[in-house]
Amino acid sequence: MALIPVNRETLGSKRLKPLTSFAHLAKVPVCEIAAIEFPAAALSFPIVFIQRNGLFSPVALFSLGGNDNLFVGADGRWTAAYVPALLRAYPFVVQGDGKGGLSLMIEDASGLLSDTEGEALFGTDEKSDDAAPVGRALKFAGETAVQGNATRMLIDKIAAAGIIQSLDAAPSPGAQPVATGLFMVDEARLNALSDQALLDLRQAGALGPIYTHLVSLGQMPQLRARHEARQAAAGGAPNVH
Repeated sequence: MALIPVNRETLGSKRLKPLTSFAHLAKVPVCEIAAIEFPAAALSFPIVFIQRNGLFSPVALFSLGGNDNLFVGADGRWTAAYVPALLRAYPFVVQGDGKGGLSLMIEDASGLLSDTEGEALFGTDEKSDDAAPVGRALKFAGETAVQGNATRMLIDKIAAAGIIQSLDAAPSPGAQPVATGLFMVDEARLNALSDQALLDLRQAGALGPIYTHLVSLGQMPQLRARHEARQAAAGGAPNVH
């Protein structure tokens, strides 16, 4: 992935074509999401947790078999009702500049930059940049960062309550798990918390996301069905139990 800094000196004359294919996500098995996205994401995907450097992060689960995204069709179409915010930012990426600030980058291999097609990447001047793709991308990145920070605090609170446990995701009930390193809230542990611990979670705004996460696990059978349909289309034998 080649990232290019977004600035007028190098990209001032470029235009941005609309995103019409999600083929670049065909091998993306999960996407980190913010707590504010849980209600919309839960209608399409199981919401689970992954652990990085000892911290839990919520993700939308797209795969049960490694890196095969079950929501990207062979024609590049996105086949779910919801697209997580981080995926909507494409082809823009925000990176740290090494000085405590952030730099806006763009994926050169996206094929969305053009000299003649699409919307002008920049406005006619710095003031009009706000309404151009570069300005909208910067605003979106700022909003995403704020929501990401709030989500990290929320998930840390949930983890501190000791109610997160490992989740084995198998293609079908009784099958050997193929997706590992996933976690979920243990409802029994949640219900066993003291009144004070539950009150602490409620006051932190954590109970809504917790229950939305638990409801989203009802999407697991649909994910398994997608997995088995793709296996069958590829010539593999579906799981039978």
